[in-house]
Amino acid sequence: MNRHKYKMLVFDMDGVILDSEPLHEYAKKRILQDYNISPNIDLFWSVGNPNIVLWRKIITEYKISSTPEELEQKQYEYIIEQLEEQNVKASNGIEELLNWAKRNEFLIGLASSSNRYFVDYVLHFLKIKDYFEYTIAGDEVTHKKPKPDVYLAIIDMADILPSQVIAIEDSSSGIKAAVEAGISCIGYQNPTSGKQDLGLAEHIITALDEVQEYI
Repeated sequence: MNRHKYKMLVFDMDGVILDSEPLHEYAKKRILQDYNISPNIDLFWSVGNPNIVLWRKIITEYKISSTPEELEQKQYEYIIEQLEEQNVKASNGIEELLNWAKRNEFLIGLASSSNRYFVDYVLHFLKIKDYFEYTIAGDEVTHKKPKPDVYLAIIDMADILPSQVIAIEDSSSGIKAAVEAGISCIGYQNPTSGKQDLGLAEHIITALDEVQEYI
């Protein structure tokens, strides 16, 4: 029986469920090289923000004859290639946390800025899809993070109050999205996500096994 304050845990995917920021960086730089653009340009600002924002900027600056959607799809394909080649596992502690949440009768959700195609692939690849009762992808809402749309959508889908939900996010934009939706948020200080401002989070962790201790 769930005797906790919160009734639902909502996870971000990139940087929380999957330590994917290094894979995103690899894919972005590989695409830049495909178009003969220096891979050493500053990409840090794009961490936690919609991929399509980066590609719009790159297309405008370098006059690439492609669409943001095409480059975003290529980014996902390069990441999937790396997942398969490296047999990448879920983030340390995530399966233990999901099992703990199930045992304690939490509803479990996922709110990601990544597109449905990529979200479904990752959850299936990591063999954790069955844990998640509710999932919302970035291409299923009007605005991606840092706007609150994905969180508002998952609250509506689960028919639950914002005060009964706590999210786990590794980026400043993700935390802002959760907070604007009225959801409490745990900030996960993932070193591979770069130096993120987690100041809006109500609690900050450095390992996922700290979540159940806090809740």
